[in-house]
Amino acid sequence: RKQAAPNLPKAFEHYNMALKLDPKHKGAHEYIGEAWLMDKKPEEAEKHLAQLAAICGNKTCDEYADLARAIAAYKAQNK
Repeated sequence: RKQAAPNLPKAFEHYNMALKLDPKHKGAHEYIGEAWLMDKKPEEAEKHLAQLAAICGNKTCDEYADLARAIAAYKAQNK
C-alpha cells in the first residue's frame, strides 16, 4: 500500500486475511480503511471506522483517530 506503485489488490488480500484471522485487529482496520481511500471508496473506509469505534469502545484510540483524520482529509480534498 505504501510503495511507489501500490498494489492495492494485494494489499486488500493481506488486510482481509489479517481480519479473517483476527476480526478485531485495530491496525488492520485502520490500514484497510486507508487503502479504501487510496482506491477512492471513502464509504468503505467509513465502515472500518465504525468497526474501530466498536472495537475500541470509544473514538479516541490511535487507530480510530488516524483513520478519522485520513477520511476527513480525503473528503476535504475531494469536495
